[in-house]
Amino acid sequence: MDQASERLSLATARGDFSKTPFGHVLIYISQRKLSGTLEIYDKNTWHAVYFNAGSPAKARLGTRIHTLGEILINEGVINEKQLESSVDDGGRNSSLIGSRLVEKGYIDPGTLITCLKNQLKEQLVYLFGLRAGPYGFFQGVNRLRDYAGEELIVTDPYEILMEGLRKHGDADLLSPLISKIENRLFYIKEHPDMGRFNFTKPERRFCRNLSRGPASLDNLPLEEGIDDHGARVVLYALLATGFIKIGEPTVAPSVPPEDDSDLKIPGVLDTKPSIAAVDESEMDEKTLSIRNEVKAKALSMASQNYFEMLGVDVDAPQAKIRKAFFELAKKFHPDKCNTPMLQDLLELYDYIFTNISEAHNCLINPDSLERYKATLDPNALSKEEEEKQVRAILYAEGSFQNALVAYKKRDFRKSKKLLEETLEKNPEHGDCIALYTWIRAMERGTKGKVEDLIRDMEKALDLMPKSEQANFFMAMLLKRSGLLSEAVNYFEKTVEINPQNVDAAREIRLILKQSSMSPKAAGGSSILGFLKKKLK
Repeated sequence: MDQASERLSLATARGDFSKTPFGHVLIYISQRKLSGTLEIYDKNTWHAVYFNAGSPAKARLGTRIHTLGEILINEGVINEKQLESSVDDGGRNSSLIGSRLVEKGYIDPGTLITCLKNQLKEQLVYLFGLRAGPYGFFQGVNRLRDYAGEELIVTDPYEILMEGLRKHGDADLLSPLISKIENRLFYIKEHPDMGRFNFTKPERRFCRNLSRGPASLDNLPLEEGIDDHGARVVLYALLATGFIKIGEPTVAPSVPPEDDSDLKIPGVLDTKPSIAAVDESEMDEKTLSIRNEVKAKALSMASQNYFEMLGVDVDAPQAKIRKAFFELAKKFHPDKCNTPMLQDLLELYDYIFTNISEAHNCLINPDSLERYKATLDPNALSKEEEEKQVRAILYAEGSFQNALVAYKKRDFRKSKKLLEETLEKNPEHGDCIALYTWIRAMERGTKGKVEDLIRDMEKALDLMPKSEQANFFMAMLLKRSGLLSEAVNYFEKTVEINPQNVDAAREIRLILKQSSMSPKAAGGSSILGFLKKKLK
């Protein structure tokens, strides 16, 4: 057994960069949020990278590249004399040099973290140039624990992937994965996570062009500042991370595709045609009409908002939105392509159905509908600013939904953290403010003061007066403060919004039963009569 094989024999997973490039390994670990050490054997030397929950946190290379001191000097942060004095005091260890520079007041901690991150990025980008060599991943093991201090750095693997591809993404690296979309239509659906790549402006414009409808390698929507090679670098990154959806073939394959089992990447769709391409010249008019309608619908949707996708007005009532969705679902559900003449359009059917489902789910909910409408004001922002805001709102909405799940599981600490992330992206998220305020109230206990929390809840209600949970939480805060009459008023509003909210109805009955208030005094109207009608 040679040195590399012996050292890697106990690894959780092993491989070779000649079959699975470093970028693929990086994304595999990232998407599964794994923690552990990746060890790489390279021409009689070893490299190691420690991952913390999927993100590279520390690296040690057997090959010398720029030291922390060199990076600090190159970026103009310190001079040679300052570096030499720190080396004399603390040795040549990067973490000790950084600590000494901070102690001496030459740099601040924030600058140190930034430069350590840049050093880590350089080390990781270097690994993209390795085209062969065995590696092993030791899950749950930190083999760099005693090297260069604590793991203070958080790097985004998607950004590292793009930087590595820009520097080392030659044809030999790109071709095996790019070949998956040769003679195929493909498209992307923009997602907030695409911002993690840190694309340049030309790259972002290229991605926006791709999102407007299916494209092919023969007809790439290039932009000024990005050539064919640059476009393929972007496509490679999107394929490796699963952002590209692959549709029907543009031509029938003349030979069976080669076996590429060693090139499969977790999270990337299989691009081989499920059936042979269909010759449309042999189809009847009805089938051709259906096929043309499906293709036209798919092409048009990429540039449409949710209302346009469903074919309804911005002020359409919920009943009309539901009706429009079900009519489209009957026509474009993937089950509709169960005939041989339509099976090759399965990806397009799936694309259409996914989009109309997203549109329906957003527009049928009063809260998300209100937020979505706010993003459609054509006079509010420039196009680029508007897209940036929409991405932030969508990202915030995803964080909020995760926070709701954590709250329902009674994991209040996790929920609170996710809510803080949501508010950072979208500080005007009414439901988020309401839930965040309520969790803070629970942290204070039943005897804690809540006057400031009531003011925060009022802000949530100003933003979303018809929010069921904001009205309910406000009622609970008022009840805790002893303001029973006002509490009943908000419980009543909660039941008006959702007659099935049994908690609010029960609270009204308990307050009326335990207090001397009459229904009239409690809410100024016949609440008991109201409840009898609502809860029948």
